Amino acid sequence: MRWRASHVGAFLYGIAAVEAHAHGVVGERSFIEPFITEDVNPKNEFVIGRPEWDHSRDGSALSVGFGLEKKISDRFSLTLDSSWDEISPEPASEPHESGFNNLGITAKYAFFINPAHEAIASIALEASAPTGTQNVGADSDWAFKPFLLYGKGLGDLPSAVKYLRPLALQGDAGFEVSTDHDPTTTFAHNVAVEYSVPYLQSFVRDLGLRWPLSNLIADTEFNFEHGVNGADHGHTKAFATPGVVYMDRYVELGVAGRFPLNDRAHQELDWGIVWIVDLFIDDILPWTRWQLIGGCNLPAACRAVLRHELARSDLVHARGSAVPAPAADPRPRLPRPRRAAGRFERRLTAVGSAAPFHGADRAGILPARGHRRGREARRHARAGAPAPDALRVTLPSLAPGEYTVRWAVVSVDTHPTEGSFTFSVKTPRP
Repeated sequence: MRWRASHVGAFLYGIAAVEAHAHGVVGERSFIEPFITEDVNPKNEFVIGRPEWDHSRDGSALSVGFGLEKKISDRFSLTLDSSWDEISPEPASEPHESGFNNLGITAKYAFFINPAHEAIASIALEASAPTGTQNVGADSDWAFKPFLLYGKGLGDLPSAVKYLRPLALQGDAGFEVSTDHDPTTTFAHNVAVEYSVPYLQSFVRDLGLRWPLSNLIADTEFNFEHGVNGADHGHTKAFATPGVVYMDRYVELGVAGRFPLNDRAHQELDWGIVWIVDLFIDDILPWTRWQLIGGCNLPAACRAVLRHELARSDLVHARGSAVPAPAADPRPRLPRPRRAAGRFERRLTAVGSAAPFHGADRAGILPARGHRRGREARRHARAGAPAPDALRVTLPSLAPGEYTVRWAVVSVDTHPTEGSFTFSVKTPRP
């Protein structure tokens, strides 16, 4: 999602694919919500605040953007966004203006995804409805922008340049056309260059950084606007937006500076500061995962979804749950289980715990082996090998009864996930 002081809109932009779900995960890569560049990923998120303070020779401007994005299906999402703007011209005797900018409506659809190469591409159409206050710069006509979005992680680089693997690119490019009498047309291209500390520690080298440093992602964006038709015909404005983002399971927090790169841009901006507060509402409010198409699907790429494999027991595989296996013989002979195993759809950077409990009183707690697994995951990462994607607990001899296995892990997109499943041990028939 994006908000600009000149006009706030968004109406159709797309993301790639089944493997790219909430929180912008493609393969082993977690993409952030950029400051200015359009986000290539469809998400369930609520940007509760995106303040931007710009200072120029003509005065200063404060814009507070906000927006809500909701996934309609795994590949498609809709966004509504706007901003409240305040213009403070110089000299101070000039009247101040404030009010809401235009309403943005955005739809995104994903058409390409390659998890192995951390690549994603989308198509988009952005629309801005003339609902805002013209005194704060809101356009009085509809505007539309068809454009292309892309994202690429560099995790497939050779080991000789392994410290470049945490780098990733996001970008968008397209023509923005106003329906005024000209019509005014602008070609915009934005590129975000990201360097992920979580990716560095998980897949290149564990530096032992603690929270919050372990959750930081550096982001530098380059923003270009070229006038194709209208008052800015033939002129290009270029800006740089360097900043840093903190991202965990529930929120993204970031701050960046805004600086002009050429004379045309300097006429509009001396310097600026941008903040972002982005809530991942599908983890904060799980019921928001509901989708009009595809039902209430767990986002497989932002949460490690357990495919249960209880060896030699009366359970079968299930996504996110364990269910009794259908049996033609109502009196099967069931050997006792030797181990409980969970295999995840995403690799793990750390495993917290896995322990079966017997009954409601939690009697018979078995020793967890998660910390050893967590160290093993980090050793795999340092050696350049893939992190493990399975959690196993060896079971001793269990008395007949019903057991619950509780598990907690951290997946490669830095999001902790926990859950449980049950199985039964029955007395073998003679």
